[in-house]
Amino acid sequence: DDDATGDDDTSGDDDTTGDDDTSGDDDTSGDDDSTGDDDTTGDDDSTGDDDATGPVMPPGDFTLTDGNSTSATYGQALTLSAQVGKPVWLYFAYSGCGACQYNGTMLQATFDAHPNWVGAVEVWFVNYPGLDPDEALLVDDFHMPVVQDTAQDAVWSTWSAIKDHSYIIHPDGSVYHFDDDLTSPDMSTFGTMIDSLLGP
Repeated sequence: DDDATGDDDTSGDDDTTGDDDTSGDDDTSGDDDSTGDDDTTGDDDSTGDDDATGPVMPPGDFTLTDGNSTSATYGQALTLSAQVGKPVWLYFAYSGCGACQYNGTMLQATFDAHPNWVGAVEVWFVNYPGLDPDEALLVDDFHMPVVQDTAQDAVWSTWSAIKDHSYIIHPDGSVYHFDDDLTSPDMSTFGTMIDSLLGP
């Protein structure tokens, strides 16, 4: 077993052509190589599931309280995972920011222009920790949930969110990330996308 032709030799299991060699499972052409599951063209790469243009799984579930006193769910704890099966539009913003409030107006107008979304689509304004959710009420008749992040929940941090970013979560749980202001792409793009998720 320990000779030049046995199990530990250069032609056995531990040699240069066996399981531990350069052409086996641990080599440069196997599962851990530059063309396999962990490579630059696989699931974690710049064109796969974790990129900015393709579907990715949400960074984490969360439960936040709706702080909008004009919302139908005011005071309730809303859990993202409980919405599986519905399209969910998350808009990460600051309640006291004038531009965010303007975009909130656009969110509301888009929701109101799609009566088929009522009960079928969730649109949440995810407010930055430490801000007053009532400030979002400066938007006329803003009746969608303003889910309030906290330092303890750290949803913004978990999602690596930046102000004005949107996430559209598909009914299957995958999500598209949009890092532009809601005016680019045009708001109608979001409406068309969500309508397509609802089906005929």
